[in-house]
Amino acid sequence: MSGWQSFSPLMTRRGTFQFICFARGYAASAHGHSSKSRSFGPAVRNLVEQYRIPTDQLPTGPRGFILKGDVLKFIRDQQLKPATLSVPLPPSQPAQSSTKQKSTAAPIGKPGPKNSRGQVKYFDLPVSAEAKNAALRSLEGKAEIPHAYAYANCTVDAALDLVSGKKIRMPERLTLTDVIIRAVTATAQRTEISGVKTDNNSDVAVQFYNEGLLSSCILRKANSLGIKDIAKKLKETQNVELTELARVPFRVVSLIGSKLDQITEILSPDQRWVVSIGDAMVRVDAQSKASSKIVTLALSYDAALISDEEAVRFLNDIKSSVERPIFILVGRSTDSTSTE
Repeated sequence: MSGWQSFSPLMTRRGTFQFICFARGYAASAHGHSSKSRSFGPAVRNLVEQYRIPTDQLPTGPRGFILKGDVLKFIRDQQLKPATLSVPLPPSQPAQSSTKQKSTAAPIGKPGPKNSRGQVKYFDLPVSAEAKNAALRSLEGKAEIPHAYAYANCTVDAALDLVSGKKIRMPERLTLTDVIIRAVTATAQRTEISGVKTDNNSDVAVQFYNEGLLSSCILRKANSLGIKDIAKKLKETQNVELTELARVPFRVVSLIGSKLDQITEILSPDQRWVVSIGDAMVRVDAQSKASSKIVTLALSYDAALISDEEAVRFLNDIKSSVERPIFILVGRSTDSTSTE
């Protein structure tokens, strides 16, 4: 695959084209090596260019990927220094008075009460230790794992009809998040991905919006749970620490209810894939003027373990399940005696 993004058109039942876009987190080496033999991401590329490192001197990880951690170790071992770059200076500007500089300076932090001279004080909000640890885990994952991404637009009109009870009367109230999470877990169980094993004992971490706040839980043995089981656990769940969520190899993030249409997640060192669900947005067909609601599904995955073809097939299967949610209800949960 050449370039940063490749688009694969999918013909929908309405005759319009939708696109699955998958972006590789690597680029071909500037020293003549093909992306099949030696591949690396933008962070590695920046280091290679900054320190003028020949890529044939760097070790490779799985499938020929050059990892950022290996490059940093090479720089430390070789005691390399960044190459000197000459940057032209902008034309000099007339000096401004200190009074004007103070008045135009952007305040930092959150505005507080005014002092006796009428000046607003600002203070920085503290960051919890848990948030700092989660950020460090994300940095480690970005440095160690070759990231790749896939995207798909998914029509959710049928799923919303199911949730509202217009066509099928459900004994319990469901949400669009419940339907899509069940589609993800069911697809993960039946889709074969080399290097990644999911079975009835696999856990899935879930983050979702609940009454305007981001909640989280871990679905134990998620593949064995039916849609009613998932809905019940999401309602009864208590928030889980971010560090514990980062240790679960599979994760689903739902932005439904947040008014954010898309997010692309970063993998932690222990994670293999993350499915992100954007909030439902209205789309109007330019010709028929018919409106429908869509969500954007974003898949972040470990490119050293999952191929582009497997990732696109996995995301396309999730899309098909969500657009035909009746099949999500067929079957029986292994932990429940009720037929769904």
